[in-house]
Amino acid sequence: MEELGSAELFGDDFGGERMWGLRELFLPGGTGWFPETIGWVYLSVLLLALTVIYCLHRYHHWKTQAYRRDAIKSLTLMRDELSRTSSMQTNPLSIRDLPRLLRLVALTSSTREQVTKLHGQSWINWLNTKAGKQIFQVEDAEFLSQLAYANPDQIDLERSRHLITAVELWVSMDHV
Repeated sequence: MEELGSAELFGDDFGGERMWGLRELFLPGGTGWFPETIGWVYLSVLLLALTVIYCLHRYHHWKTQAYRRDAIKSLTLMRDELSRTSSMQTNPLSIRDLPRLLRLVALTSSTREQVTKLHGQSWINWLNTKAGKQIFQVEDAEFLSQLAYANPDQIDLERSRHLITAVELWVSMDHV
């Protein structure tokens, strides 16, 4: 069936005195869901590429910080073990690994030439300088030096807790 305009339905002079010179408006079709110009396609591709680059950058950052997460997990285990025991007779190896763990984190974040030549007070000074504040005390140098070789009965538990807290703070800082 053919569509009839208003002129065919009502005649030419229907409302003619009021609407002379007006014609029926034909509306355009519906708007499509996808943009019709090429600029939107370019913008979409650019946004997709930037999103992929950002995700790859975040993944790379997450992978490079794995050593830090592992060190903090080890420090948490050491702290939990110290809180469970009243003496180091049960498992003395955990806290005795603290100097090695600190050295490994430092080797991961700095050059080998910087870290391997440091011992004693120069090691503590370097750690504090790298952190930008005084995290380790002067007496921590001797305790760290003797900790790996100490008799389990001679390890000061309170001092060990303090040192674990200091190492955890140092590892979690942004300089590392």
